[in-house]
Amino acid sequence: MSGLYLGLAGWTRPEGIFLIQILTIAILLAFRLTKTGKVHHLALITPIVVILGIWVVFARNYASEGAFILAIQSLWASFKVGNFHLDSIYWIARLLGRQLLEIKRWGLMLPLIFLLIIFQRSKFQPRLYPIPFVVLAATIAMGLSITGFYYLVSFGGDLRFWLETGVNRMFLPAGLLASVWIVLYAGVPIKKMIGTNE
Repeated sequence: MSGLYLGLAGWTRPEGIFLIQILTIAILLAFRLTKTGKVHHLALITPIVVILGIWVVFARNYASEGAFILAIQSLWASFKVGNFHLDSIYWIARLLGRQLLEIKRWGLMLPLIFLLIIFQRSKFQPRLYPIPFVVLAATIAMGLSITGFYYLVSFGGDLRFWLETGVNRMFLPAGLLASVWIVLYAGVPIKKMIGTNE
């Protein structure tokens, strides 16, 4: 099911092809670090490859080059002449930071994250708390990949316009994952919930 959903994410939006690669790698690495459960790599990766493969063939034959492809081409051209658009990273961090600090946008998510990091430091142990760790890894990967997407956009369009009109929508998956992580991380261990002393 995970592979199917990730593959459909790439089919739904062109940038999904960019996002799910980083997310999949992060999830696999997180499970490897926690050494909890078993990841069926073939079952996870096969739906992604099949769905994205069909989309790439379809887009190549019937779709014109979109903004995403043009942005990649522009990025390589800019890199060749030493233009890395470092100012774009500043604008992305500035606008996103401002949005996170506004309660009417993201509520108390950021303060809660800081409080949990301060008062629940003992839970930052991947093997003792594997599920929150995997969710955290997915959250970070999603946030970084979307940031990378906006950086890529800066090579093919008006970054300020993209940020001001869609940054909250684009970061919504990372925000939802962060909300799940807050609930898991703030909760008591399962063994205490079921009343066992093992």
